[in-house]
Order: sequence, then C-alpha cells, then structure tokens
Amino acid sequence: MNLASYILTDAYDSLYDVAVIISNDSDLEYPISYVKHRLGKIVGLLNPHPHPSVVLMRHKDFYKQIRASVLAASQFPDQMSDSAGIFHCPASWR
Repeated sequence: MNLASYILTDAYDSLYDVAVIISNDSDLEYPISYVKHRLGKIVGLLNPHPHPSVVLMRHKDFYKQIRASVLAASQFPDQMSDSAGIFHCPASWR
C-alpha cells in the first residue's frame, strides 16, 4: 500500500521523471498504469523473479531481470552485530 501511494503522490508532486519499481506484485498495476498513461511518467521494472508479472509488463517502458547472483551479493550477512549485541537473519528469510 505504501509503495502504491508513493508512486502516485510523488508523481503528482513531480518528484520524479522515471519510476523504477523493484517488485513483481500485480497489485501495483493501477498506480503504475496511471502514472505512465495519465501523468506521462516513465516506468521501469526490476525483478528478481524468473517470471515477471504479465499485468505489470503491459505498462513498463523498460525491464531488467535482476540476476540471482547479484541479488545474493546484495544481501546482508546472516549474522550481524550492533551496540545491543549479535542478531541473526530469521531462518524463514533464507
């Protein structure tokens, strides 16, 4: 919901010329379509999934597949620490 809201409000406020959306969530179809077709913004999709959303692909100006190796290299380590101590990546996130 937040991403959809910001796609729309930031477009109305002319805070961007090009929106780059890192998502495969088809719920974003309406805001992406609206800012592209009604507000004239350029919309790109970056996606780590092997099968991009068909409904989102209808509205994109450009598309880039995020390679699995690049996505893996962009993750925080499984264990980190701060002033409160050591914390771990939840097993369900791996």
